[in-house]
Amino acid sequence: MTPGSYTFPINVIEAFLKETPGKIEELKQAISNEKWDLTYEVAHKIKPGVLMLGLPHENSDALLTILKYTKEDRKLDEIKGLYKTFIKNIDSIYKDLEQSLKILKNS
Repeated sequence: MTPGSYTFPINVIEAFLKETPGKIEELKQAISNEKWDLTYEVAHKIKPGVLMLGLPHENSDALLTILKYTKEDRKLDEIKGLYKTFIKNIDSIYKDLEQSLKILKNS
């Protein structure tokens, strides 16, 4: 990244805001249909953005635990609760990211 250039973080935030809501809906459907392989696959696609943007630990830890449990095929009865924790305050997180995006674009 070039000093003074915000191209990379802008691209990351824009991609997250564009792609993640649909992926979260896919994750919700996979979990409610108890399709654990698909749950793992979708959660794995969401993970890089969540970690790169530094979402609150409560949210990111829940997603990482979903990944772990579905990969190991254990504690699957806890996945729905973990999903609720993962999406907790997601609308607020989106709004914060949109504000950050505006600031970066105006810098």
